[in-house]
Amino acid sequence: MEIFWNEYLYRPLFNLLIFLYNTSTGYNMGLAVVFLTIILRIILLPLTIFSQKSRYFYDELKVKIQDIQTDFPNDIVKQKEEVKEILRKNRLYPWAKFFSLGIQLLVLVLLYQVFLGGINAREKFSILYPFIDRPDFINSNFLWFDIGKPDLFLALIVSVLLFVEISVLQSRKGVHTSGKDKAYSLIFPVATFFILYYFLTSAKSLFILTSLIFSFIIIVLQSLFWKIFKKPEKPITQIIKDTQDSGNTDIGERLM
Repeated sequence: MEIFWNEYLYRPLFNLLIFLYNTSTGYNMGLAVVFLTIILRIILLPLTIFSQKSRYFYDELKVKIQDIQTDFPNDIVKQKEEVKEILRKNRLYPWAKFFSLGIQLLVLVLLYQVFLGGINAREKFSILYPFIDRPDFINSNFLWFDIGKPDLFLALIVSVLLFVEISVLQSRKGVHTSGKDKAYSLIFPVATFFILYYFLTSAKSLFILTSLIFSFIIIVLQSLFWKIFKKPEKPITQIIKDTQDSGNTDIGERLM
């Protein structure tokens, strides 16, 4: 297991980071971390899109369920059948978000190992591939902070953005936020701040911040495209009327 971790996970990531440092960043490790994050998020973009599509669908499903409950108020079996039919007609990817987050968490752990003991430690450069130039020294200064050390302001920015993201997602549910949800929206960002500032280097904060900004951009763009290209739907009462007029009793096939 240790050989697999070092040879197939840690070593490739470290070499990619040094390659970016040597070729694309003007010898700035902070920019290398940003570029690495962007490359990773582009690779994971299909999973991100699938995840967002499922989220939009579930938002709309709530409205459709309310319509179904209105049209079949005394028929619980019929309500369940209609909902099952809608879910069957739409391909959802509930695993996409967890798979994407899992890979990002893995990279975060690998970055922790990269900066553990200092990025300029001699033994780290011994695992560089022959075609990767060995830098004389790693410049870890980026903007106002050293990515090899914790930074209060950067950790605070990440925590605030996490709070905003969680609050926005909770508000989109369209229902009253429970006490548990409110507690989560506060506790998780605060816990993240303490972990980033007291236990991790700023490289991890920079990775999370870049990933969050990338996610916000994707959400905004996908929301715009969703509104522009989404086909208007008939109210369910009209769909039922149409199916009755045409003699088609399979209402579920006309819902989407």
